[in-house]
Amino acid sequence: MNNLVKPVLRLLPGEEYLESLREGRRVLFQGEWVKHVTTHPAFRNAARSVVRFCDALHAPETTNTLPATDRCQEPLR
Repeated sequence: MNNLVKPVLRLLPGEEYLESLREGRRVLFQGEWVKHVTTHPAFRNAARSVVRFCDALHAPETTNTLPATDRCQEPLR
């Protein structure tokens, strides 16, 4: 069985990003396995911050104020 997470080649909308974090990840934090990084106190705020950024990139009102490409000029959306 292959437990590798498939890479995503585009920046996901916020909820899709959160869902991708729930797909079979194994995270060891301070000697304990984390069941859900989206709800664990050590990771949930960081995950929610990324969700807000992803949602802002996809929001029509911020399209002209946030970058649409990464440093290699690959599209983020």
